Amino acid sequence: MKKRILAAAIAVCLTFGAAAALPQGALDGGFGFAVSAQTAGSDFTTQTLSDGTLEITGYSGNGGTVIVPSEIGGKKVTKIAVLAFDCEYHKSVSPTKIIISEGITHIYSDAFRCCDKLESAQLPSTVRVIDNGAFYGCSRLREINVAKGCEKYCSYDGVLYTKDYEWLACCPAAKTSVTIPNGVKCIITEAFLNSQITSVALPESLTEISLRAFKGSKLKSIHLPRNVKYVGYDAFSGCGGFESISVDSGSSYFCAADGVLYNKDKTALVLCPVNRKSLTLPDTVRFIKDGACSETKLESVTIPDSVTDIYRCAFRNCASLKSVKLSKNIKSVGEFAFSHCTSLKKITIPGGVKTIGEFMFWGCTSLAGVNIGNGVEQIGKEAFFGCESLKSVKIPLSVTSIGDHALGYYYAQPSGSAAYKKYSDFTVCGVIGSAADEYADEEGHKFVADTSVKRFAGANRYETAAIISHNMVNRSSVVILASGEGYADALAGVPLGKYLGAPILLTPKNKLSQEALVQIKNRKASKVIILGGYGAVSKNVESALQKQGLKTVRLAGSNRYGTAVEIAKNMDYKPTEVFFACAGGFADALSAGAAAALKSAPIIYLSKDGELNAESKAYLEQLRKKGCVKNAYVIGGTGVISDSMMKKAAAMLGLKSGSTVKRLAGDNRYETCLEVNKQFSSLFTGKMVCVSTGKTFPDALAGGVSAAENKAVMLLADSVVNTRQKEFLAKKKANTMAAFGGKGAVSDDVFLSVCRAAMI
Repeated sequence: MKKRILAAAIAVCLTFGAAAALPQGALDGGFGFAVSAQTAGSDFTTQTLSDGTLEITGYSGNGGTVIVPSEIGGKKVTKIAVLAFDCEYHKSVSPTKIIISEGITHIYSDAFRCCDKLESAQLPSTVRVIDNGAFYGCSRLREINVAKGCEKYCSYDGVLYTKDYEWLACCPAAKTSVTIPNGVKCIITEAFLNSQITSVALPESLTEISLRAFKGSKLKSIHLPRNVKYVGYDAFSGCGGFESISVDSGSSYFCAADGVLYNKDKTALVLCPVNRKSLTLPDTVRFIKDGACSETKLESVTIPDSVTDIYRCAFRNCASLKSVKLSKNIKSVGEFAFSHCTSLKKITIPGGVKTIGEFMFWGCTSLAGVNIGNGVEQIGKEAFFGCESLKSVKIPLSVTSIGDHALGYYYAQPSGSAAYKKYSDFTVCGVIGSAADEYADEEGHKFVADTSVKRFAGANRYETAAIISHNMVNRSSVVILASGEGYADALAGVPLGKYLGAPILLTPKNKLSQEALVQIKNRKASKVIILGGYGAVSKNVESALQKQGLKTVRLAGSNRYGTAVEIAKNMDYKPTEVFFACAGGFADALSAGAAAALKSAPIIYLSKDGELNAESKAYLEQLRKKGCVKNAYVIGGTGVISDSMMKKAAAMLGLKSGSTVKRLAGDNRYETCLEVNKQFSSLFTGKMVCVSTGKTFPDALAGGVSAAENKAVMLLADSVVNTRQKEFLAKKKANTMAAFGGKGAVSDDVFLSVCRAAMI
């Protein structure tokens, strides 16, 4: 009950309030009366105010005609407090008639709440403030009269107005018909609340119908005069028989179609009559205004793609609403927009809605399916609070903020006391390290990692390579084995891996890694191709493989240049393109790996300057004689491969540098990788994006074959993802993400940044 008193006290502050704000006029109205000062017995409780006068805080009498005295115990009575005559609260008998004595100036909100036998109220000339809702719940009240000479209020036909009849302040609930005098400009908040009024003719002077003005009344229809320019939300909510609204054709503010109220140009839905069961909006509508369909009997709504904004409380308390499809172009949905739509079972929120507002689906007890689109950034406090049928939600990576109790709680009142209760079996699905993960941890919910975003990482580089291999689709009986300690002989192996459908596993130089051996057995491989000479992968490793009954083939030249050539020769085809990478570093070859693999092109090493390596030269000469190569690509800037070296390689192939030989380079290894991805973007038709560190080679080497298998972009990342990388990723619209390596290689922040850029 303390909450009710507090709520009523707050309402005092929000009503049409201070007397100085009310219009004044010269009319007395001629409907006044005089009341003599009275004294009271024990029927009233009071409190002393700061000015020494009394405020009546309670009534405990036996009803009938009750005179509210101007004086008690020698002190003047000036105010009637919130809930002072609330019969339920004070366990008293409702008066049938109230006569308020002269000298009383204030009647606060809910002062006569639930006086269910009250039929008549007579107010003094001294009254200056009557809060809206003062007579809330007085269902038998037929008349409110004001004494002559009152400077702030007057009455006509038992209806309360402000002076000069400018505002209609309160219509007694029991009245069934009202004639509103011309000159009235505003029907204030809750003026006809829960009244028995069935029809009302609005005067031409009227300009405003305030919030909840006719809420809960018996109205069936209404015609808006041409000068009405404001209709508050919930103005006609709860009017169970309300079927249609019409508008004067001369209105500059509103129009009506099929009994539904729109603004003049039909770009905004203003009000849907309560008794409607279905609604199809015209494709001119862009906005659904505050409370436009609140508390209606709607069962289905068709929202056209033209709609961009749904305002607060738009469909609040639509208990029969079973189906609603939000348009793909909606950008914002306000607080409480669908709260207490208790028949709504599923909803899809488009990614264009950046914020799911606070309490948006509060109390939607049947809501069991929620699809949150990529692009949504925030889920407000208690957005799905009370959705007791909702057991799990997948949170997209785009969501960076989730408010308190947004998911997985319902509101219970055991033994009459309000309490939060948390679903013990509620599941949050999302990306590890994301806002969804953090929310589940903070709120104590079960968390299930989103399988479309994966990190392939082991305790070391050997285990990481094995995990990547295990998750490849191709189950070739061939496996490629390379050194995990040095990159020189291995970098050219990615195209061969794609060509053979074989993963690249890693091992130390002198001992076969247990991780590689386990994966070889799991794949039931029969052949292992070793990249590089004994200086990269020793005879001991080869022997260990042979002891397992495996056939081994070693591809090795006299140096890294020769090994790259031997790898190229084992791709038994005539390549139409060749990739050149620096032999002195790993980054550019890693950048080229997936693209070269998809192009079925070998990676050949070049030095920065000087002469071509003899083995490289001989291989290029063979390709020239075959006449198969049409294009070549030099990966990296002149700091790693000079223009003169590029020309020599081009000449050896019989190609012209600058036309059929193209340099792909950026300011650093990450920018070079980006340039490669841009150049060959048409190859990366898969909906997958892979990311690996650009600071070391093993993870990207092993992951390159997997990226090529999935026709996926391979991005080398630093400690941050720059703007150009994000812009490129945004065009991919990926639905699957893969990070190769642990958090020490690709941090959660970097991975999430890549994911957000590519998946939203």
